[in-house]
Amino acid sequence: MHTRCETRTINGMDTSQAHLGLRRASPVLGAEISGIDLSAPIDASLATELGQALCDHHLLIFRNQRLEPKDLTRIGRVFGNLTQYPFLCHLPGEPFVAPVAKEPWDTGVFGGGWHTDTPYLAEPAKATMLYALEVPESGGDTLFSNMQLAYHALPDAVKKRIKPLRGIFTSKRVHQKSGAFASSAGRAQDRTDSLAHDSAEAEHPLVRRHPETGAFSLHLSPLHLAAIVGLGEEDSAPLIEALNAHAIKEQFCFRLTWHPHTLAIWDNRCLLHCPIDDYAGQRREMQRVSIVS
Repeated sequence: MHTRCETRTINGMDTSQAHLGLRRASPVLGAEISGIDLSAPIDASLATELGQALCDHHLLIFRNQRLEPKDLTRIGRVFGNLTQYPFLCHLPGEPFVAPVAKEPWDTGVFGGGWHTDTPYLAEPAKATMLYALEVPESGGDTLFSNMQLAYHALPDAVKKRIKPLRGIFTSKRVHQKSGAFASSAGRAQDRTDSLAHDSAEAEHPLVRRHPETGAFSLHLSPLHLAAIVGLGEEDSAPLIEALNAHAIKEQFCFRLTWHPHTLAIWDNRCLLHCPIDDYAGQRREMQRVSIVS
């Protein structure tokens, strides 16, 4: 569902980039950006505009972009410093670009399940960029959920209860072979032997404040959130399960349909996402970039 259309003009740009069209992708999150060729240089004023759009809409979608890995590195740096995702091999010569592919015979799906990226690190990813090279004829969409809306929809008593709490986020549940969500770790041939991170663990507040907008949001990651500080896993489970179920209610969600040469960037500080594994027998190939502050 599309709502109002906004058109913004950026001064001082090359004429090929003179008009940046911004259309809300849904009432709850996301914006489709048009009128920009990301293979061309991005000047300072356009970079500022895109950064503000990411804060405003949490997910930016660019269609019909013909991009090389070097372009992805350059575009990612517009939004912040880049970091290597610890569990994927990266492209030769482009250490911040990681291929993510699913072949027709693969049974697992990388990142399968609701999560935010790398919450088991002391400094989780600020944003993630994903570029579609090949997509199935049908299926393979990605769901996103707005954690700011989810937080504000909670009863005041629940907000008061969870605001001082901290969660224990661990990579073990996905990245150790015995983990409950090991099928979400991706294909073995794409993965690094990252023993330094397969048991990574970090504590973060269950309610966080966006560093740029000041907005409060839930901080969850169903694939990674194991317990609440001060409680064991068993005692933590009812509250975590209730919050997880609330966070992915339909009224907070948007479904992104991929096309070849679509680039998406999303703000991990206020969104959850979940790739849908509904394209058995078809191929999907993406390239991924992780961005930190």
